[in-house]
Amino acid sequence: MNYKLFHTGFIAIFLSLLFFAGCEKGYRSYLYVVRNESKTDTFQLTYSLRDGSKLQQKLEPEDTLHLCKRKDVLGGDIWNIETSSTMYAIPSIVAAKNDSSRISKELSQRIFWPVQPEEKNGMGVYELRIDSSLLVLEKIENYHYFIHSKMDDTTLFVVTSTLSGETIRQRDTIRGTNTGVELIVDIYSYGEKEKGTDEYNEKKLSGISSLSITYNGITKSVDLKKPYLYNWQIERKKSTLNLDSAFIQSVF
Repeated sequence: MNYKLFHTGFIAIFLSLLFFAGCEKGYRSYLYVVRNESKTDTFQLTYSLRDGSKLQQKLEPEDTLHLCKRKDVLGGDIWNIETSSTMYAIPSIVAAKNDSSRISKELSQRIFWPVQPEEKNGMGVYELRIDSSLLVLEKIENYHYFIHSKMDDTTLFVVTSTLSGETIRQRDTIRGTNTGVELIVDIYSYGEKEKGTDEYNEKKLSGISSLSITYNGITKSVDLKKPYLYNWQIERKKSTLNLDSAFIQSVF
């Protein structure tokens, strides 16, 4: 056997494999689109992109909207570049009915998009398909939050709150049994408990963006994503937080 010839041929084959493997990789583009699957409903889309821009767009029945393109992504052929829990290129996107009576949850979550993009015209296309079944949150106008003291006149609380969509902080002093603060705001929430209790309760408290209680000079933030820690009484049209001895012991 001519080992020199064999060695030369082996190197040639090896280099050819490397060459063709390298050809499978390169800079790719990815297109992100939304398609309205409904034949009758028009939706309003509110979304933000990775560059910081915030946009609103009407989506007519069976229409398709190109949200953005991601260019010069390095990798192999068409592969899944979106691997986190949310879409990198689109940090936020929410769909709503024309009259804003119902909206979707945050659709930038990965679970609403296809696992793999579809290859079209040399690009990987991620397509989000929406219809009325995704509009699971209904608008509840003038939702009430009551924060009441159940302690006697010797106990003073200071409640500092900010409503969702606002920047002004409200500061209230509470002293005496059944004195308190009433906050009123429009929210989007589940109409009934068709979802898990924790998610239902969290949506009911979504009208408050921040809440803290001061007692004996100590201030504690109330985690609105964990209402069960503070014994919130959550109902369809109102939620109540009682500042009593049990609350003081658990929080302070």
